[in-house]
Amino acid sequence: MRIKFLAFFALFAVAIAYGSMPSDSVATKNTKRVKTNQLVSMLPASDAVMTFDVSRGFSEAFPFILSSKPDMLNKWMDKLGEFEQKSGIQLRSFDLVVAGMTVKQTGKGKYDMAPVMIARGSGSASSVIAAAKEAAGGKYKEESINGRTIFVFSFKEYAQKKADDAATKDPENRGMIDKALGFASTEMAIMAIDGNTIAAGIPERVREMAEGRSKIGKDVVDLLNKKPFGVMNFASKVPAGMSDFLPLDNDELGSSIDAIQTAYGSMDIVAGEMQMGMTARTKQPAQAEQLYDTMEVMQSFGKMALGSSKRPDQQLYARLIERVKLTRNGSDVSFDISVPQTDIDQLMAILVK
Repeated sequence: MRIKFLAFFALFAVAIAYGSMPSDSVATKNTKRVKTNQLVSMLPASDAVMTFDVSRGFSEAFPFILSSKPDMLNKWMDKLGEFEQKSGIQLRSFDLVVAGMTVKQTGKGKYDMAPVMIARGSGSASSVIAAAKEAAGGKYKEESINGRTIFVFSFKEYAQKKADDAATKDPENRGMIDKALGFASTEMAIMAIDGNTIAAGIPERVREMAEGRSKIGKDVVDLLNKKPFGVMNFASKVPAGMSDFLPLDNDELGSSIDAIQTAYGSMDIVAGEMQMGMTARTKQPAQAEQLYDTMEVMQSFGKMALGSSKRPDQQLYARLIERVKLTRNGSDVSFDISVPQTDIDQLMAILVK
């Protein structure tokens, strides 16, 4: 899969994981959903949309996930503070981030994804642009569209230098670094929407937004709002051939996955648990029934295979499988799970040595 990742997106990925506000009430979440939908409405037509409550991510999601790894949490926070100090971009000043992406199939199992994002908060859009100019070493060009100024930057040389420095410090990761660099877009564009709102993405997507050539589809927005507003919500039209990405020996499961046309879901921290849910919608109810039956059999098999194990890791996996709640309603198949802090801590102990 060829993905046009942006340097700016990578920086905001850090922001998605953190936050600075106490747990939100239902009323506050509803207010945030209204504000988030205002940003979503500014996006150009997209096949997939994600929204992030950055403030709750900082205060709840990341500390929750790394509760058993305080040293790692402190290291991330130190790195974040260092970046903010050097760049002048206060990532934690952004409250809400939305991202839209088009997905175009270019071959069997190959897709071209074109992202654009909008961030809003108390931070200054002009300071972000100024920092981007400095990071690009003054190598940028300006375009004017419908009274808005778009700044187009080339970060390839900058990214290459950073990659070389990282590889010198850690030669074992040279291959991984080169691969990540290969995904980097050669250009990115930034545009101020207002004093506290900024758009960033590959140039053609930002231009599309400035020109008002297209708008986000109501079908995607409706799916986005089906789950309660959480730290993260998403909705997507599922491209054909998704089973190509999975190592499936089961043809029936592969055909069930390929029958999925849309998907939507959310992630949240509620009452000391991480709650995650996704709903897959097929074209026909019979396809949803087949998907549900296949997943139910796999869940039963997983519980049977791991349930009697004495290994702590396999006992954890058995509990996680047990916690998955499968439901079907017409053409919709839902997968929901709530994971307590103790299981998150044990999972992190396995994943992060």
